[in-house]
Amino acid sequence: MTTIAIKDGIIAADSLMTFGNERSLRFTHKIAVRKRAVCAVVGVGGLLDVLADWHDRGADPRDLPVIGSGEKWTLFVAHRDGSACLYHADAPYPQWVNTPFGLGSGGDYALGAMDHGASAEEAVAIACRRDTASALPVQSVNVAEALGLTPVREAAE
Repeated sequence: MTTIAIKDGIIAADSLMTFGNERSLRFTHKIAVRKRAVCAVVGVGGLLDVLADWHDRGADPRDLPVIGSGEKWTLFVAHRDGSACLYHADAPYPQWVNTPFGLGSGGDYALGAMDHGASAEEAVAIACRRDTASALPVQSVNVAEALGLTPVREAAE
């Protein structure tokens, strides 16, 4: 399936594409940068751009693209304001989450690694060692940099 992790404003994902129980010989991108959010997808290959475009259009459940009956997916969205949410195939409505957060078949491994100090990238790499449906290389995006946000600086005393 996949492993996606977010911590400290960094989203990381593995690169493996699977087809049922088969591992593809080609890697895929699971993170997309848009104007107002960074999106990552778990589930059926090839859905990243379709679902990220749907989110860009307002994520209206009535406008959800026809993907296929029974196809399961989860869209993770990190917004410009620092908030994060999930949309599921069975419930295409925002489900707000706190970070750090891990999802996909290796999500629990990643979350456990982050709880013990690993960065998002390190957590995905750790999950790839244990989860048979995730594989290196790790992709990552700094949400603030990708969205052109200026980092908050502490005031001088």
